[in-house]
Amino acid sequence: MWIDHRLLALRRHRVLGYVAAAGLVLVAVLLKEALPGLPPFLTLFPAILLSAVIGGRGPGIAALCASVLVAWPLFVSRGAPWTPDYWGVLSIIGFLAVGTLMIFVVDLLDQAVRRVQKERERLGLALRAADAGAWEWTPPDRLIWDPTFYQLLGLDPTLHNPSLELFVSRVHPSDREKMRNSGSAIMAGQEPSPRDEFRFLRPDATTGWLENHRAVAFDGVRHIIGITQDITRRKENEDRILELMREVAHRVRNQYAVILAMIRETNRQSRTPAEFQAQIDSRISALARSHDLLVNAEWVGASIFDVVTTHLEPFCSADRFRISGPRAVLTPMSVQYLGMAVHELATNSTKHGALSTRDGRLEVTWSIKKNEESKKRLQFHWQEFGGPQVDQGTTRGFGLQVLEHLAPVALGGTGVLAFNREGITWTLEAENAFVN
Repeated sequence: MWIDHRLLALRRHRVLGYVAAAGLVLVAVLLKEALPGLPPFLTLFPAILLSAVIGGRGPGIAALCASVLVAWPLFVSRGAPWTPDYWGVLSIIGFLAVGTLMIFVVDLLDQAVRRVQKERERLGLALRAADAGAWEWTPPDRLIWDPTFYQLLGLDPTLHNPSLELFVSRVHPSDREKMRNSGSAIMAGQEPSPRDEFRFLRPDATTGWLENHRAVAFDGVRHIIGITQDITRRKENEDRILELMREVAHRVRNQYAVILAMIRETNRQSRTPAEFQAQIDSRISALARSHDLLVNAEWVGASIFDVVTTHLEPFCSADRFRISGPRAVLTPMSVQYLGMAVHELATNSTKHGALSTRDGRLEVTWSIKKNEESKKRLQFHWQEFGGPQVDQGTTRGFGLQVLEHLAPVALGGTGVLAFNREGITWTLEAENAFVN
């Protein structure tokens, strides 16, 4: 409505309101002079009303006071301006009361308009904060779009009039038929679906997702009231979660295979149930430590330093080993398999190698080189010092399978295990270890 949008704008310059009030009272006086047959106060009432409407409460009161000052000498008792006239006094009092009532009513209107404007601003802020826009549709073709809806679609209210054709043109071609069918069902009198999702085309040619929320209002005519929200971020998050679930399911299947192999080999080598349980607990705990590293990094990967220190921590204090190498982030698969390898090496060292003696120590180093295709290649080296002579033996246990086969193959490289006088050494070269 005009008064809803324009009335408050007239109050920005208070001086102009008082100037307008003075001018309106002057015009009222001149009009009365020009038409002496008019009732005394007839021209002053519009002046007071218009002053209050244009300038607000202050100019309205000023116009009322000025009208009272000129009313007695000009309109009530021309022959003797200041002669007491009880009827004239009562007329002035009545005029003052009616004028005051007019200003009061206009002031109430002002307050109501301010409240409506404030609520409209709050609604607009709430819709913008929610990436949403409001609209109203009265079938078949009466459509009202809130400014927030224009903003949501990337349209200019001064250039585009609301229309179903314009809206459908912004819907993604794959979803247009669905939206047309929904509109046809509503026009046929069917109850609209409370919500639906569809893709839309932004002005920059990118594709987003919108969700309609609808309700039916009836005030003699059927209206569809709607809120449309941009749910692009939610859909992207849902896609990422779905992709992550697929990836987790794939990794879980791989881990199941590893765990089954671990259980099978551990059972084959264990002499007692207690020994079997201890070894399985230790190895599954190692898998859990790698899993925790990946969870904390949101499955992006983990640094080599964190992998090594995390898996050595249960076996020895930090003064028993030295770690050196450039900072690099391993892929999730590399984290799991290198963690398994470090765990098996540390377990063997605790039982038979350097960590089984008081003065034994470990040294873990790595370097990164690039091949001819400029692809990073990991060279990882484990070496023990101060341990007893280790015999290679004849048993090919699960630990050896991890070091010589499982970890190297998973990381796209080779693993070499050597039995030296002071302890074993293990060298891993791999090309598929790093996050790009």
